[in-house]
Amino acid sequence: MKARPVVKKICILGDPAVGKTSLVGRFVRSQFGEDYLSTIGASVMEKSLELDTGGKKRSVELVIWDIAGQHQFTSVTPGFYRGAEGALLVCDLTRRETLRNLFRWDHQFRSFTSSTNAVILFNKSDLAEKCVMTADEAESAARQLEHPHMMTSAKSGANVEDAFRALAEKLLSQ
Repeated sequence: MKARPVVKKICILGDPAVGKTSLVGRFVRSQFGEDYLSTIGASVMEKSLELDTGGKKRSVELVIWDIAGQHQFTSVTPGFYRGAEGALLVCDLTRRETLRNLFRWDHQFRSFTSSTNAVILFNKSDLAEKCVMTADEAESAARQLEHPHMMTSAKSGANVEDAFRALAEKLLSQ
């Protein structure tokens, strides 16, 4: 008899237009849309993964809460975070202010959940000619926040699956 999947609620957080919804769409449906649609409140999607943890196959179902990045939704934010065990913190490599704001997103996540399980995604790596931050700056921020990090591209799919898997593995290892 196959074991039931472990269910883990995670949040994907970051400023507006960093690619949160695109990353979730790429991961869940293997799709990327060029049109920007602002998330209002939160959007929820699910995807199951099979992971090999210590030689043992485990199934995990990620319940992914794509939380709006606009400040006007901060009053409803505590409810969105309830029960979350991990987060993907997303920054746009083409907009420096999104790097500074990662610290606010991390603080907010830790405050509402008391969790430190996160992976930082430096998104839009496919736009190398428009990048405004260096790999050293990205690594420095990740060190300060004490989270692993990855360069991702929702458009090309680079490291998207790996990022979600890394967070899921982190959650299962506890």
